[in-house]
Amino acid sequence: MVQSRLDYAAHVGGLQRAEEAREAAAVAAVRTAMEEAQRREVADVRRRHEEALAELAKKREGQVREVFRYLARMLHFTDESV
Repeated sequence: MVQSRLDYAAHVGGLQRAEEAREAAAVAAVRTAMEEAQRREVADVRRRHEEALAELAKKREGQVREVFRYLARMLHFTDESV
C-alpha cells in the first residue's frame, strides 16, 4: 500500500515536471518570438528614421541652394554654379 502510494506520487511528480518543462519551453518560444518581432520593429523604425533624415537633408540642401541663388541675384552675380 505504501509502495503503491509512493509509486503514484513519483508518477504524478514526473507528470508535473514534464508539464512544467513543456510550459517553460512554450514561454521560451513566445519570448524568443517577441524578441525577434521587437528587433524587426526597431530595425524598421531605424530604417524609416534614416530615410526621413535623408529626405530632410535633401530638402535643406535645396533650401540652401535657393538662398544662395537669391543672394547671387541680389548681388548681381550670374554664376549658375552657385
